[in-house]
Amino acid sequence: MKRIFAYIILSVLSVTVVCAAPSKRLTKRYKGARMEVVLQDLAKATGYKLNIAPEVNVDVPVYANFKEASPKQVLSKILDSNIQYTIKKRVVTISPKTISDTTYVVQASTPSDIANNDTATVTTWLDTVYTIRCHYEQQPLTSVPVREEPNNDFSLKGHHLQSWLGLGYGSMGYKLRNADNSSAGAEVGFAAGKVQLNYAWYFTENWALAAGVGCSNYTSTGTLNASKQWTGITDTDGENYTHIAQTHDWRERQTALMIDIPVMIQMQYPLVPKWNIYAGLGAKIGLPIANRWSLNGGQVEHKGYYPQWNLLLEGMDKHDFYTEEAASFGSSDHNLSLRMPSAAIMAELGVAHPITPQIELLTALFFDLSCNSIRPDNGVADGNMGWQRTDQSGELAYRNHTFMSPYNGMIMSEYVTAVRPWAIGIKVGISWHPKAKSKPAPPQFESVLRCDTSMVLDERVEYNRKMQPVVVQQIVKVMEKAVIWFDLNSTEPKLKPADVLVKIADLLKQNPEQKILVYGHASREGNEQYNQRLSDLRAEVITKMLIDLGVNPNQITQKGFAASVSYEQGEHAISLDRRVEIIPVLNEE
Repeated sequence: MKRIFAYIILSVLSVTVVCAAPSKRLTKRYKGARMEVVLQDLAKATGYKLNIAPEVNVDVPVYANFKEASPKQVLSKILDSNIQYTIKKRVVTISPKTISDTTYVVQASTPSDIANNDTATVTTWLDTVYTIRCHYEQQPLTSVPVREEPNNDFSLKGHHLQSWLGLGYGSMGYKLRNADNSSAGAEVGFAAGKVQLNYAWYFTENWALAAGVGCSNYTSTGTLNASKQWTGITDTDGENYTHIAQTHDWRERQTALMIDIPVMIQMQYPLVPKWNIYAGLGAKIGLPIANRWSLNGGQVEHKGYYPQWNLLLEGMDKHDFYTEEAASFGSSDHNLSLRMPSAAIMAELGVAHPITPQIELLTALFFDLSCNSIRPDNGVADGNMGWQRTDQSGELAYRNHTFMSPYNGMIMSEYVTAVRPWAIGIKVGISWHPKAKSKPAPPQFESVLRCDTSMVLDERVEYNRKMQPVVVQQIVKVMEKAVIWFDLNSTEPKLKPADVLVKIADLLKQNPEQKILVYGHASREGNEQYNQRLSDLRAEVITKMLIDLGVNPNQITQKGFAASVSYEQGEHAISLDRRVEIIPVLNEE
């Protein structure tokens, strides 16, 4: 009992280990690799040994994707139907399917030799024996190349290179406001342009993902009409007063040039034949690279208010209360500090028209809007607005206004809190869609049955023995006495005919061309049907005895005659009718 229990435990543990052990399978993708490489990978993955017959073509390319495939799954997929495999004891045997040889004989219509002698005629025939041996071979399929007609159908699906050129109206996107949020002037935009290069991948016939690089510019002109006061200022006479600076149509032009990195989704749907509606939506990052400002006109009027006398002084050039032209500040370009990148949204809507199967013309309205301010929060003049100068000397040195902040442009003043460039316009583009190159079809192989025919001549000899007179006389002499008698209703010979039958058998075996007739008879007692059956059985018994003695059955013809042929010799005629006669055939005709 303990042994049985231990055996059960070991069996369960063995099954558990076998089931838990991960079976090694092949996981790999092949694109035209030789079959030999696939078989080697299978052997490495599974640990099986390979036994490949030399007739198997292992150069056939394999196009297949295997994922946790067993050896049987791999072999069933890569092997031709005319190649067989067996897996036994972790050995894979691969060989062509066997085909049995076919052999047939064409007998000669005319003899090659005829020889006559005293005892026989010997005829020699040379028959042709054909042997056909077949086997399967794999060969590449060949086909007549078909001339490809040009395809004029435009297909969006695939890769596109797009180049865009846009022009419209744009602005730096700022407002001039006083501290109480009242208007301090106006800002107007100017012409805005953009150049862009995109890569678009249409993953369907209608939808695409696009990304690229481009360049865009924004221009604005601001006109400031505001006043600013500085208290506790000391004039040239040592008196304290409040300095007032009031701008009149102070005009400044700002320009920003940005490098754009856009990402967007594009869509095209048929509108009318040869025309598609086009739309795009996305975002872009703008990096300011060249930003300038310049003064274009206007005046600033300086005044002084003396509260101790409630006196307002103006138009007194020598006392620093004068009107100054913008031209005196210089009209040359100055650097505009826009160091913050712009995060903008993009929207496009238009039409697309295929020109050729590879080129498409795009026209669209565009709108770009920055979502963040590109002006640094720590601007030099934040919270103040000044017209400090440093170029005056001598008696005009008092006009340097050292109590004011340096003027670094309108955008960097306290009147502007955010700069968000935007633009709207029209853009035209060309989309180039490379035509997919026709890949040559992977080579196809077919199994061809190759057959070889061999031919040999096979000699066939026929012997026709000639009957010798002495032999014939012996056969006749023996067979004249060769009558076997039977009792009434019996199929057993009355007298044992062993000696007679042995002599007859010896003569027949020595002369295979000699034939005999074995005729069975019955007496008149009984009905005809019974007598016929009885005579047949008697002839059959004697025939069997001769065959057992080695006589060829083809030499014997047996027949029963019932009581139709009487012996009629002597007084015992009726009993003598119960007999079997052996009669030699002297003439086959």
